[in-house]
Amino acid sequence: MRPPIIDVNPSVGSGQLYHLISEIKTTTDTTPVDELKVLLFNRIFGEGAYAVTKHPATNKDYFCAREEDWERVLGESPAVHEA
Repeated sequence: MRPPIIDVNPSVGSGQLYHLISEIKTTTDTTPVDELKVLLFNRIFGEGAYAVTKHPATNKDYFCAREEDWERVLGESPAVHEA
């Protein structure tokens, strides 16, 4: 069994996802952006293969996945920057 998904794994800020999705979402798409964030991560990483966590200092939401899952998706280890 794999260890739980925790804050030390690579993640993407919920706000960053909002801007990314907003740029590619069409005006005819009525699905809320927050729902699209979940659909996107389910499609990329698989159902339940990620967690939404709060940054301890800022209390902002981050979509977090295990490093090996990021490597599987990206083909390499992601560059990690402190928030």
